Amino acid sequence: MLNGRVASLLEVGTGFHPELTGRENIYLNGAILGMTRAEIRARFDEIVAFADVDAFLDTPVKRYSSGMSVRLAFAVAAHLEPEILIIDEVLAVGDAQFQKRCLGRIENVVTEGRTVILVSHQMDIVRRLASSVMLLDRGRLVASGATGEVITRYLSDAGRMSAQFTDTSGPAVTSIQIDSEALTHGELRIQVSFTSPRPISRPEIGIVFYTLGGTPIFGSNTLMHPAPTPLTASRSGSVTFVLREAPLLTGEYTLSVWLNDGIVSLQHRAHALAFTFQDPQPNASPLDASIVGPCKIQPTWTFGTEESTPS
Repeated sequence: MLNGRVASLLEVGTGFHPELTGRENIYLNGAILGMTRAEIRARFDEIVAFADVDAFLDTPVKRYSSGMSVRLAFAVAAHLEPEILIIDEVLAVGDAQFQKRCLGRIENVVTEGRTVILVSHQMDIVRRLASSVMLLDRGRLVASGATGEVITRYLSDAGRMSAQFTDTSGPAVTSIQIDSEALTHGELRIQVSFTSPRPISRPEIGIVFYTLGGTPIFGSNTLMHPAPTPLTASRSGSVTFVLREAPLLTGEYTLSVWLNDGIVSLQHRAHALAFTFQDPQPNASPLDASIVGPCKIQPTWTFGTEESTPS
């Protein structure tokens, strides 16, 4: 049984009529949420200002870019004051400034005593916004409770040293393997394999490393740092990422992998693999990664003294 208004933002443009203008869709969405025309009119200017699409307000939504559509959709859903706001991964779209505005707005909605249900793989956003978390695996509840505890469970369960994937109906990463022997010497050596039902014209692989809490540390891809022999058009293949003397302190980390075709992203496996890194020279870096951050640096300190002048 439902008592009150529920607004959902599940996909870019969900609930919008492509032939109607941005102005008309604001009123349409408001009506669907149960708002009167007077209530929508009272919040109209605030919605338009937040979405920052006033110059295109009378343009059909079908001509909007994905960024414009999501800005308007979020503005409508968040400003029509539903009792429950459901958001699914939409904060991954848009520029940094818009994402910052969205996060601020969601925090205001929570402060006002309304409920936000957020579905996301972005652990930094989940950690910032959620007071409690449920972890689902194939529709089954596997953990629930305090935000920090469930995030740690999610990232730890992502995998250990190797991962195999079977959902390969389209272009997909099929396996990720960390060389455990190299890891003992402080070296990251990671092999990523992929397959595709059709040839990928220019296969590219990217890797980003994260703390266990989901904060990105560093990354690379085969476009930024090309191999001596680039991959050619292929239905399958593998690449090996090597980082000697990895600048990491002892701790647990995760990595995400992207598969591109040189133009668009074909697949993103978020936090697909978790691993433990042991600093091979712990005495040279007696630091706690949870306090100083995960990266190991070798700075130079210079001391000086300032003698007092007698009066």
